[in-house]
Amino acid sequence: MNHADDFDVASVPTFPVFSLKLNEDEQWAELDGVRVEPALGEDFKTAAIQAVVTKARRDALRAVRVRVRAADEDESVWDMIVTEAGEVIDTTENEEPAQPATSSRRRWPLILVGGVIAAAVATAGVLVGVGALNRTPEAPQWQIPGAEAQIPIGLPTGFSDRAAWSVPVDDRSTIAQIDTGHILSTTPEGILTARDPQTAQVHWRGSDSPAKLAGTLHTDWAGRPSLVNVEGTMMRIWDLRTPEGGGVVSPETIRLDPHWRAEPRGALPFIDLGDWVIGLPAAGGNLSQVDIPAGTRPLGVSSDRNITTVSDRELFTVNDNGEVTQTRSYDRPAGTRGAPSFSRMLDDDHALIGWDTDREATLAILQLSTATLRSAENVPRLPAKNDQLIIDESSQAAATTGVALNWGQDPMIRPLERFTATTISAGTAYGTAGQDGPAALDLTTSGAQPESWPTFTPGDPAPNLVTGDAAYVIAPRLEQTFLYRASTKDTP
Repeated sequence: MNHADDFDVASVPTFPVFSLKLNEDEQWAELDGVRVEPALGEDFKTAAIQAVVTKARRDALRAVRVRVRAADEDESVWDMIVTEAGEVIDTTENEEPAQPATSSRRRWPLILVGGVIAAAVATAGVLVGVGALNRTPEAPQWQIPGAEAQIPIGLPTGFSDRAAWSVPVDDRSTIAQIDTGHILSTTPEGILTARDPQTAQVHWRGSDSPAKLAGTLHTDWAGRPSLVNVEGTMMRIWDLRTPEGGGVVSPETIRLDPHWRAEPRGALPFIDLGDWVIGLPAAGGNLSQVDIPAGTRPLGVSSDRNITTVSDRELFTVNDNGEVTQTRSYDRPAGTRGAPSFSRMLDDDHALIGWDTDREATLAILQLSTATLRSAENVPRLPAKNDQLIIDESSQAAATTGVALNWGQDPMIRPLERFTATTISAGTAYGTAGQDGPAALDLTTSGAQPESWPTFTPGDPAPNLVTGDAAYVIAPRLEQTFLYRASTKDTP
């Protein structure tokens, strides 16, 4: 029975991606940089697939995406999915290898029959099929690094003072979490890494790590799963389909002109190029240009490439051909005029927008799907272009310079007079409260004040990142700098 016919390829997570390297001439394979040793008389490709199965099972993955690379003169690349039963499904976009049709070298990494490898039969060194395999080879077991290391700064109540894991990082490294749960940081060698939050195992590596990882997002770029980071005048785009563990991904880059505005958040990223033109993701790190209605400000782009723009009184839906397909009215806040001069996406359906007025500024939370303002308040000034906007979509809360907000059941915008947020989790911001040092602030309650916690020294920082089950801190230890995971006391 061919199970692949009924298999939902879309159900397999786009991340992580295993890296399988195969050499037909020398008959060897490497999985994520580790050589696979076949049993006596076993075809090396059969052993390679079983190694993928073993690793996927160990990581509790019922199916995993694999990028296959030729390690000889062929230099071809294929994508596939391997299930926990050993079935292999080809997902390569370009079905034909980049080589002459007369070549005697067949598509050697995996000869797929009906899209699924069905039985273990090797002929003349070419793998014809692999199915459910009985032998379970030894796979290298990941050892959690730096467990029980002492964490050298005081943490908020409820977090362990001993590390669940700790790893060395660059002394200028920052930290971020993407929506897959993976933790981003920079190694001492300057490599951007995505780690499993529970084990610290590296699932992906990228070169050219930016100085500021906050705001780095897992998104769709021209149909491929990607990491996108905007830093100053540089947008970096890393392909997440490429090798996990066994290779380092170089980013595609877009140099941003000073008057451009990049918006990576939302269903799809875009760049406001000015003159009522925006750039949407295209292959090769390029942009496809779309005209929007003159006098409007682009807010967000949906997964089907529909663009929402805003004028002084209306929201427009524009398709990627530049055609207006829908117009809706909204109520602009009192005392404002014209289209908003500021906007940042909060999630796929909410935008923070703002107007400058004669004496002060106005910020509002706009829900795109309903064309309604959830909340609006006067503030001393609008956030600057380079002000970091810290967002926790799960609790629908955010903070930036001088302002905190939430867009949940009781939406609210309020000023922050003496508190600078570092991270947000479950509606609570962690940061610094002036001379009082590190503190936590409830963003869901009007009038809440920062609450400090005991620290080892007055200079102890707030956690760099807090999630539902851990706090993450970067701190020096002698000649090195480490990233520590401190679990909540009721979790591992």
